[in-house]
Amino acid sequence: ALANGVAPVAVREVLYQAVPYVGMAKVVDYIALTNDF
Repeated sequence: ALANGVAPVAVREVLYQAVPYVGMAKVVDYIALTNDF
């Protein structure tokens, strides 16, 4: 997504919105990854 011009903030927002559906335990690793951008 980042290679196609999506802002890092937008990627984080998608992850935050996914938490209620998939659970925090599955999203926390990806959130940690996006904090490095």
